[in-house]
Amino acid sequence: MMHTQLRRFTWTLCWLLGVLYLGCIEPEPPPAETTNELGPAGGVFRGEEVQAILSIPPGALTQGLRFEMLTPKTPEAPTGYTALSPVVQIEPVLTFPEGLPAKLTLPLDLTKLPDDRTIWDVVFFRRDGETWTRLANTVEESSSSTSAFISETGSFIACVGPKRRAESPPFEDLREYDEPARERVPDASTEPAPESTQEPVKEKPIESSREPASEPSKTEPSPESSPEGKGSENVPDASAEFGNEALPESSEPTKDD
Repeated sequence: MMHTQLRRFTWTLCWLLGVLYLGCIEPEPPPAETTNELGPAGGVFRGEEVQAILSIPPGALTQGLRFEMLTPKTPEAPTGYTALSPVVQIEPVLTFPEGLPAKLTLPLDLTKLPDDRTIWDVVFFRRDGETWTRLANTVEESSSSTSAFISETGSFIACVGPKRRAESPPFEDLREYDEPARERVPDASTEPAPESTQEPVKEKPIESSREPASEPSKTEPSPESSPEGKGSENVPDASAEFGNEALPESSEPTKDD
């Protein structure tokens, strides 16, 4: 009996825990209602053949319209580009008011992505007459899709272009750009210098504005420079020093001749 009660208690506890766990889980929100007929309130339209999504803001339409998404085989992707989505044609043809563009989301088939390209290289095009016009777009990697705001309906496509060449051209391709420079600058080793036709300029003597230096005047030698008068100025006049008195006679005897 003890084992039976314990078993019942265990089952009851497990049931309560399961109820509490389920009560804590929030239910997922229901998907946005999609319809092919939209009016002034706006809404979301999802294509049937292709999972493209057209979101129209409130006020963009003045009356109710029924939309369709077609996938024509033509036109093809722009030249040199690889299509990652089919061409999506939205009808009816209309232009949205300025400032209220619609948002178009295209799914991407990444199996067609070239090996040297990534999802971030995806571009978005709109068909204008006979040409494609590129639009600004964003990429959602988690859902493998790309989106762009459109001002009018028409045909659209998502694709990737060729890889850009980041390297510089080979050296031999650059030589053609040097040819004009070679023609402008003559080679001095092969072509002689052209003869000058200008007459030589005659050199004129330079006239000096200064007067010619005068020859030094001849002066008579001064007594100082004369050998005969050397020291004459330093000998005092005996008559002036002793007055009129006669010089004393020398007591030394003179030698007879």
